[in-house]
Amino acid sequence: MHNQDVIKACAELVKAGKKPTVGLVRATLLNKVPLAAVVKGIQQYQVNRKLGIVMRDDTSNENSKKSKDTPAAQATQHLSTCACESRVALLEQQLEKLTQQLIALQAQVQDLSGP
Repeated sequence: MHNQDVIKACAELVKAGKKPTVGLVRATLLNKVPLAAVVKGIQQYQVNRKLGIVMRDDTSNENSKKSKDTPAAQATQHLSTCACESRVALLEQQLEKLTQQLIALQAQVQDLSGP
């Protein structure tokens, strides 16, 4: 739950022309949020922004229920899904690269501690 609050605070700060920092975000939040959650939320906001993911403001459940059936809402949902899929693919590539680096480092350590 904290993550969504932090992301919303970041969006508000950017709308106001400010760069989201830990201090500004914490000052904007109504509830006390742990520092780690604020940092993680800011990072998530930055990644979402790079991928073009925009967080919806679901203040009205009736409007959001009605809008789910519209073609525009379906297209937005599809774009969000595509963005998530591309993000997962990117994370999988990073995981593969890190795995290869770990294997290489393990081999180096084994060579150093060898006979």
